[in-house]
Amino acid sequence: SSDVCSSDLDASAAELIETRTVVETGALPMTMERMRRDPAVYERLSAAVDTFRRADDLSDWIRLDIAFHRRLLEESGLSPLVAFHGLLEVFFHRFRESVRRAEWKEAIHSHRRIIDALHAVKLAAANRILRTHIESHRIRTRRKP
Repeated sequence: SSDVCSSDLDASAAELIETRTVVETGALPMTMERMRRDPAVYERLSAAVDTFRRADDLSDWIRLDIAFHRRLLEESGLSPLVAFHGLLEVFFHRFRESVRRAEWKEAIHSHRRIIDALHAVKLAAANRILRTHIESHRIRTRRKP
């Protein structure tokens, strides 16, 4: 279940960022291998990136962002990783202001670069881009509005 208990909200911002980084970058090698064997993996992830253009407001954006990162986990083929979907819900709830401040065009570009690096079998690059993408929330939360 992706239900999140209230104690999950007690995690610090740093813990949420680190957990997302560990879980999502940990899935990249399997996603890349599946993408290498099955072109439909890239096509599904690419379609998920394309949906961001339809976001009309912050709630839409967050829903689509969660869907993209969930898809990235799902495409690893490791079904237990999908249990971390609740982590994404908690993360985006806690970092709502950070998402509001984000440059959405840059975020779309970042998502595209992650999947393109995987498609090109460049795991180190995909890993670096994803880490930077997640870490950007830490930087934005330190800024004053």
